[in-house]
This record gives sequence, structure tokens and C-alpha cells, in this order.
Amino acid sequence: MVLPVIGQLPLGFSFKNSGIFILRKFRRQRLEGLVRNRRLHYPTPAIGVYRYLITQPPVPPGQLSVVRHKHGIPEHKPEEPRSNPLISLVRRSWTGTKRTIYHYWHGFRVLLTHSGVWLRLAATRYLYRQPLSRSQRIAMSRNGRDLLIAIPFTALLLPCSVMPMGLPLLLLLVHWFPWILPSTFETDEHMNKRQRQRSIASDELKRSLELQLKGSRNTKVIQFLNDIHKEGSIQSLLEHSTLVSEHVSLSKLSWSSLTNLCKLFMLTPYGLPYQQRRRVGKHFAWLSGDDQCITDEGVRSLTDSELVDACYSRGMLLNGGQNREVLELRLTQWIKLHEKLPTQLIVIFRILVSS
Repeated sequence: MVLPVIGQLPLGFSFKNSGIFILRKFRRQRLEGLVRNRRLHYPTPAIGVYRYLITQPPVPPGQLSVVRHKHGIPEHKPEEPRSNPLISLVRRSWTGTKRTIYHYWHGFRVLLTHSGVWLRLAATRYLYRQPLSRSQRIAMSRNGRDLLIAIPFTALLLPCSVMPMGLPLLLLLVHWFPWILPSTFETDEHMNKRQRQRSIASDELKRSLELQLKGSRNTKVIQFLNDIHKEGSIQSLLEHSTLVSEHVSLSKLSWSSLTNLCKLFMLTPYGLPYQQRRRVGKHFAWLSGDDQCITDEGVRSLTDSELVDACYSRGMLLNGGQNREVLELRLTQWIKLHEKLPTQLIVIFRILVSS
């Protein structure tokens, strides 16, 4: 009799759908086994599992990472091998070393090129007795200054290259005191750091000048400060120029104010107060002659880099979005003011007006 056999079958079983039932049971067991063995991290549709079981080859252990496909079919992607921390540290160190070597190599190459330019300009000026243009004079002075800086640096580099820990110590010294290197070794990071220092020095100098003027307790000086903050007109400076020069001058500035003033003009901020005053005074005298040269040649004769350098040398804080027309206007205003006022008062006025 077949009744005992039929009694052992589940309820609702029929011989009509026995094949579908067995296939579904096989799929469910296979799916549970895959999930149990961590070959699948989520349940998938039956069709996707069946297609996966037929089409996908076996994946070796250690590379099992299942991701969801756009059609719902699981796919295997190999996991990225974990990098050794020691190997990554060695790679970073080697990359930084190569970058440093390339930087100094190109710096010395540019320095040699500038040395040849300096020799040609010096021969033109002193041997052939021919006049130099403004850009040629600036290039000659800059290259000569770089050569004077490179001589002690080279004398320091030779013994440090022989010492056991000489090169790392030299790199630390250059990192702490970047001004001992010529201008050919300057990077964008150093330039951005210098610009941030200039903006900070301008704010501190403005604060100290305001306190110094308010401390005089003169009603005319306080009225001048109020006019500067409200309008910022040049007419108020022309009216109170004598009064301002009596209360604020290089001889009356403190040590911190002189240091910030040197940073603003991108001069060496180290030294005693009398050395800083002499350095700033020489720079003001150079600006007077430079204004005369620009007036003779014209502002439009300057290139973009020369125009930016001229504004930097006059202590102007430049934003990244300013174009050539704005820079030409500011430089023209400076030259026109310089015809009526000394350089010191113009610098004080621009610092007080700056935000």
C-alpha cells in the first residue's frame, strides 16, 4: 500500500508540482549554505542565486567580497591587500627625499643661470658703461644678493655632507630659517606663509598705531582717526600730515612695531631696533628712486610679475582676485601721493585705512 508513503509526505504535496518543490528546496538549502559559509552576505532572489551557481566560477579563499550588482546578481571583487605600515613609511620617506633632491637640484640650476645673467648685466653696466633699465637693475641686485647668500650656504653644505648626521641637521636648519637660502629655492608654500605673516603683521601694526595715536590725547589726532575710519579720504591726511608725523615716526615706533613693519615690506625682521630703523629707512629711500623710474618709464611698461612685485615692495596687501587694472590704479595713486607726502606718511595712511 502507498498510504504510509503518502503519510510521510508534507501537507499540500502533489505529484504535479513535485519537481518545482524539489528545485526550490535545493535552492533554499544552497543559499543557506552559502550564507552560513560567508560566501554571501545578504539573501538574493532565487533566479539570481541559480544564475550565480551556474555562471560564477569558484572564488579562492581570502578574496571573497560580495557586492550587489545593478541587476540584483552578486559579483565577487578581490579585496585590496593590507599594506604594511613599515613599507608605507619607507615609501613616504623615499618620496619626500626624492622631492627634496629635485627641489635643491633645480634651485642650484636656476642659481647658476641667474649668475650668468648677473655677469652679463655687470659687464654691461661697469665695462661698457651702458645704462640699465629698471627691470635689469632689479634683476642685477636680486641675483647679486642671491650669490652673496649662496657663498656661506655652500661653505656650510660641504662639511655637513661629510658629517654622519650633517644633512638631516642642515635640512632642519633650512626648515627653521628659510631666509638663509637664495630666492631660487623659495617654494609656493613659503610664499603663502610669508603672505599670511604680512597680513598678520599689518593687523598688529594697525592696532599699535591706533593705540599710539589715541594715547597722545590730542583732539585733532582723534578727529583724524575718526575721519580715516569713516571716509578714508586722502584730504584728511593732507590736512593733518604735520600733526601725524609729530606723533608717529620711525624713531618713535616700538620694537614690535618695527618688526611688523619689516615683515610687511618683506625685509629681514631680525636685529636690534636701530638696525631695523636703518633697514626700513634704506627701503624707503629705494622706493623714492623706484617711483621716479616708474614715472619715467610708465606704469603700463611693467609686466604682470613686475607690477605685483612693485605692489608688494610698497606694503600693499593683494587679494587673489585683483586684476592688472586694479594694481595699476593702486600703484598710480601711490606715485601721485608720493609727490606730495613722504613715504612714511603714505605707509601709515595705508595701514590705518586697511581692513
